[in-house]
Amino acid sequence: MTDSNKTEFDSPWKEIIEFFFPKFMEFFVPGSEKVINWNKKIKFLDKEFQKITKESADKRRYADKLVEVVLKNNEKKWVLIHVEVQAQKEMEFSERMFVYNWGREREKGA
Repeated sequence: MTDSNKTEFDSPWKEIIEFFFPKFMEFFVPGSEKVINWNKKIKFLDKEFQKITKESADKRRYADKLVEVVLKNNEKKWVLIHVEVQAQKEMEFSERMFVYNWGREREKGA
């Protein structure tokens, strides 16, 4: 699958995440709905996120959204969302997910 095809499949999911963000967080990160101040503006940092990921050494790593939220204690936090939706079987999927997660763990330790 080419990068442009992947972008076409990903776009609706990115829009859904943005539209249903509070419910998305409640479902996928149980308890987060209790600590996020939903009365404060949610900032989707797509343009800023594209700038930092454009220089990525591994072009096969995709993340979907970078979101800034304000917690009830007024602390700002970033939420990085990565969603993989498989429309067809991909032989290297397991390896790609391993590399993606290994890279994230390695970056945390750096």
